[in-house]
Amino acid sequence: MINPFGFPYQPGVIKSQQELTPAQKKTQQTCTDFEKLMIQKMLESVMSDTKLFGTGFGSDFYQGMFEEAIAESIAKQGGMGLGKMLDERLQKDNQPTSK
Repeated sequence: MINPFGFPYQPGVIKSQQELTPAQKKTQQTCTDFEKLMIQKMLESVMSDTKLFGTGFGSDFYQGMFEEAIAESIAKQGGMGLGKMLDERLQKDNQPTSK
């Protein structure tokens, strides 16, 4: 698979769901949701001048739904890697240390 970002990062390659505790699953989902929100805000900024659905209330509503659907799709596919990196860091910080 060709990596379009040019660095050796494999988005979406994480522990399987069977290996995770309920708390880890919740953290992972929260990180994915956070990444979705960040992608959605970037799309809103980029598409602010684009009137893909015309003008008026309905167009703003449908454009928002469109941006949200795209952001969710991107985040579920592994996104930009922000959610995965954040999840890895949080999981690492929450591991008990052995002394």
